Amino acid sequence: MRLALLSNLSQPTQRANIRRNGLDGLFETALSTDLVRAFKPAPAAYALAMSAFGLPKRDIGFAAFAPWDAAGAAWFGYPTAWVNRQAQPAEPDAPAVLIGRDLNIVLQLARRTV
Repeated sequence: MRLALLSNLSQPTQRANIRRNGLDGLFETALSTDLVRAFKPAPAAYALAMSAFGLPKRDIGFAAFAPWDAAGAAWFGYPTAWVNRQAQPAEPDAPAVLIGRDLNIVLQLARRTV
């Protein structure tokens, strides 16, 4: 499984957070919306993962931690899992996504997209 971060943070900030949390070597890349000058949930931001991996939407599983990000990724067309740790309400009219309270929901998504 190939992993990347897609964030509205800059790449230097992402890399610093990865190092600080002992996650070096786990992610293939850190994708910043700075590259397209558009914050998520803009479609251009989500398209960064397709470019980075050279894969179609259907082959990229997206794990979101905010309701707006889960909705944005699903509207873009990614198979999406929402790790809803705080039991937040979904965005109005959001597409259906897998929802769970912990990272086990991401494992369920991974099984579906393999």
